[in-house]
Amino acid sequence: MRRRLRKKKRLGEFQELGFEVNAELAADTGDKGSWAFFGRLIDAAEARQLGFGGGGSGTHFTWFVVRLGRGSADEADREALAGFLRGDAAVVHHDVGPLVDAWY
Repeated sequence: MRRRLRKKKRLGEFQELGFEVNAELAADTGDKGSWAFFGRLIDAAEARQLGFGGGGSGTHFTWFVVRLGRGSADEADREALAGFLRGDAAVVHHDVGPLVDAWY
């Protein structure tokens, strides 16, 4: 496959990695506390130039985290987000998955 096509399809040397995050918030967090948590999460992700998408219901949430723009998330990004979740009082349980191909 030609270099231009590999780049377009994000294959080979152009592969981009991301990781999944699952989190459970305390049952007594409430709407106001949940919104405050998401604000802190967005700040922590954007500080490392990461973005995420996902959702959940109630107190259980799942996101997929990637680098904003072109590029890959790395081990340091995983550890930084895991550290943020460990240190946040609203989070009672979290799981940060391994780096995987973000496109396939």
